[in-house]
Amino acid sequence: MMRNTYLFFLLLGLTFFQTGGLLSAQTSAREDSIAQAAIPSLESGLRSIQEYTIRINRLNYTLRKELDTLSALEAVPELEGLLAVVSARLDSASGRVNLRYLDALGNVLVSVRNQTGEIERLVANRVQELLQVRDELAGIKKDPIFSVRISEARDVPEFKRSLDELRRRTAESERLLSKQRTLAASQQARISAISIQLEELTDRITSSQRLMERTLLRKESSYLWDANFFPDVSQLLTVLRESVYFNQFILKRFIREHSGGFVFLLLFFTGFYLLNRWSIRKITSEKDFAPLILKRAGFLGRHPFIASLLIVLPLMPFFFTNAPIVFYSVSLLLSASLSSLLVKAGNSWKAFTYWLVLLVLFLFYTISNLYWEIAYQERWHLILMGILSIFLGIKILQYTKTYPGRLPEKIPYLVYSFIALHGLALLAQILGRFSLGKLLGVAASMSFMQAVCLYIFVQLIMDIVYVQLELGKKNQKDFTSFLDFHGIQKRLKAIFAVVAGLIWFGYFLEYIALRELILSQARDFLETPREILKVTFTFGSIFLFVLVSYLSVFLANNIAYFATIKDQQQADKREKRLGSSILLIRLAVLTVGFFIAIIVSGISLDKAAIVLGALSVGIGFGLQTIVNNLASGIILAFERPIQIGDTIEVGGRIGTVKEVGVRSSKLQGYDGSEVIIPNGDMLSQHLINWTLSDKKRRVELFIGVAYGSDMDLVTRLISEQLKMEGILKEPAPKVFMQTFANSAVEFRVLFWVEHIDVWVERRDQVMRAIFRSFKEHDIEIPFPQQDIYIKKFPGLLREEISKAPQLPGDPEKEKGS
Repeated sequence: MMRNTYLFFLLLGLTFFQTGGLLSAQTSAREDSIAQAAIPSLESGLRSIQEYTIRINRLNYTLRKELDTLSALEAVPELEGLLAVVSARLDSASGRVNLRYLDALGNVLVSVRNQTGEIERLVANRVQELLQVRDELAGIKKDPIFSVRISEARDVPEFKRSLDELRRRTAESERLLSKQRTLAASQQARISAISIQLEELTDRITSSQRLMERTLLRKESSYLWDANFFPDVSQLLTVLRESVYFNQFILKRFIREHSGGFVFLLLFFTGFYLLNRWSIRKITSEKDFAPLILKRAGFLGRHPFIASLLIVLPLMPFFFTNAPIVFYSVSLLLSASLSSLLVKAGNSWKAFTYWLVLLVLFLFYTISNLYWEIAYQERWHLILMGILSIFLGIKILQYTKTYPGRLPEKIPYLVYSFIALHGLALLAQILGRFSLGKLLGVAASMSFMQAVCLYIFVQLIMDIVYVQLELGKKNQKDFTSFLDFHGIQKRLKAIFAVVAGLIWFGYFLEYIALRELILSQARDFLETPREILKVTFTFGSIFLFVLVSYLSVFLANNIAYFATIKDQQQADKREKRLGSSILLIRLAVLTVGFFIAIIVSGISLDKAAIVLGALSVGIGFGLQTIVNNLASGIILAFERPIQIGDTIEVGGRIGTVKEVGVRSSKLQGYDGSEVIIPNGDMLSQHLINWTLSDKKRRVELFIGVAYGSDMDLVTRLISEQLKMEGILKEPAPKVFMQTFANSAVEFRVLFWVEHIDVWVERRDQVMRAIFRSFKEHDIEIPFPQQDIYIKKFPGLLREEISKAPQLPGDPEKEKGS
């Protein structure tokens, strides 16, 4: 019994120990699984902390990056001080400033507006950058990692330190962000204040300009004969001194703000000068006629540096926007001074003396034009200079009549306008319109000088074109004495004359200080909508359409002209010529120009389609011939049966193709005539192209000899004459006995010449040689004759011729009596 009890408790104990071991093993396994589950979460948290730390470091770098904004904001105090000075000058000089001074202040404000806009853009970009930083910080702080309590991370020291560092950096970023946003708001406030003040000053200057422009014709001072001649104003020397200081400030500021433009201008001039110098040196070293070419190149061949400068100087103000009048004046003064060298070299001493006096008058008016304040004391000076200018203009007109041809042909027209403007200026001064008189006098002197400088500008451009044409000739020893240049000069001179005229007009508007007024009036006139038959339009759209269409026609014609010249230079190389493809180029330019004109003028394509549809109806009924010729021209351009320079025969006319036009082609005959042949006739009639594949031509002769001649000798004599120079050996010449005619035996002679242009000359040489050979060997060339056999001869008929009776009043009878 005891034994059984002992076994029972033994088994029970064993069971307990086994159960405890199992429970202990399960608990240990569960703790291990929990530990294994906690380890990945810890690693993920560390990775997040590391990623956020890197992002916050990058955000802090962005917040500390202030270089671009601060470098731009350094100019803010200067702009504020400049606006304060402009405002003070407008307040203190109210009623005494002139239009030129207001224009200068307006240019200063334009410069300030550009700088302010740049700074405002930088500040706006900075604000946007700060907003992006704020949003990114907010996104980082939403991560659950920031919700972990320190007590939960006490068992992992590295995790705790990383989390503390992240929170510290985040707090630092928030402080930097708050500081930068406050600074940006302050910057925005300062820029806004500058913008508001800028708009106020601009409105004041604009209103003052409009007021002075409206009152320009009003009487400002007393008449010339009144006792009270001058109002109470500042001394002239004081005005001159302050004007010099003010214009220096304007010019220095303009140069500083446009330093990049001046560097580009310097590089442009250097490249242009080096190109001209290289061209002249190459002509000198490679051309046998170099002295004659450089002589005809004029001033460019002798002084390429000054010539290059005289070409660039008139274009200088167009490299910049809103250039001040002092910059215009300095560039024109340099151009006029350098032009004195050309005037002296190409004219007599008397003409050069007139030029020097004009230059002195121009210098006086230039200085007067730069006064910032109305100085009525210079009224006597202006009157004296006006009288002297009129007298000088009359002397120049007398010189042109005494020595015709010594001055350019357009000079008298410029002198007439010069005298007229100075006459109006003198009249305005006498009647007390001081500002108007000064404005007209300045415009007369400066615009005349500008016109002369632009005339020299065009001449120098023509010299450059001539030098480049001579330089581009492949035969380095060839000289054509302007033959190629005259046709090109006629077109290019017209182009550059128009360009020079536009430049002069722009300068003239600047010199009379009414550019903005005239341009605004023109803009209002062109942009005002008008309506006719419920169709709305503007004169500006019509003007743009006509202008673009004209330019496309002009461009197409000039492209065709220069391509034709190129083809004529390659007359012997048909495969390298454009030929009738020029027509396709013209049509492409005209088509593109037409659609550009429609788009630029604002005409809707629907309306254009309606108009073209209506035109197609008219074309179908009344313009069939024109459309046929146009389509034929396009076919000629694609198939290319003829090209410019080909010798063709059509409709019984033979000649050289000079032009393949849109509607017709031009054929120049050998007699000098120019035949206009519609393109439709080119396709509908038989067309013979003598130069389609080569320039060779076969010449055919028919020579008759008497029946009693030795035919073998005749054949030998003719064959010997066909061995002369200029007759091709291949294909070989041929001599055939052709036919037995009534009075001769006819031989047919065939030979080839190398070029169609010489076939008449070669035929003449061959015929003369054959004639001499026949004469030496007594070979008779018969002429047509007939033998008449009379079978019956009637008797002679006697005729009695009786005199008519003498009529009364016969002068012979009366004379005899």
